[in-house]
Amino acid sequence: MAELVDALVSNTSDSNIVPVRSRLWAQSSIRMSENTKTNGEKQLAIDIRYLRMARIWASNSYCIRKKVGALLVNDKMIISDGYNGTPSGFENECEDENKDTKSYVLHAEANAITKVAKSNNSSEGSTLYITTSPCMECSKLIIQSGIQRVVYSEKYRITNGLDLLDRAGIELVHIPEIPDDPSL
Repeated sequence: MAELVDALVSNTSDSNIVPVRSRLWAQSSIRMSENTKTNGEKQLAIDIRYLRMARIWASNSYCIRKKVGALLVNDKMIISDGYNGTPSGFENECEDENKDTKSYVLHAEANAITKVAKSNNSSEGSTLYITTSPCMECSKLIIQSGIQRVVYSEKYRITNGLDLLDRAGIELVHIPEIPDDPSL
């Protein structure tokens, strides 16, 4: 059992980024009931479930080039959600006639953070689940909003947002493969 946890979750000494090899979860021989899982395994299973939900939420986006979804979770409760798109009241077209993203398109995490700001909830100490790693601007919002943990599946080609979050001491968890099996 300890070997399984070591294979699934490994902390690096250089950073607080936790790489996870989630493809191992798809193997039926290692499925366990919630009662027999260790805390690390339970957290991984929860992270995978919320990332799966964020991926589904991304399908709400009208963007053609890239669909991104985000969920903000505090105490195992979803307190906000978001996907990339235009601001409220604007046309639902994210790209211009040249297929370039319009400058005023909001990122999924910015949408989730601004939605929680309008509510009676607080993002202090919460976890952000996002399908793609955040950019620099969204990372600033994450830091300022008190989010303590960011879990993402796809690493964006520009990683300066992750570098900033790491510098701020925010826990980063990268789960590159999200299994479709809902029993995980």
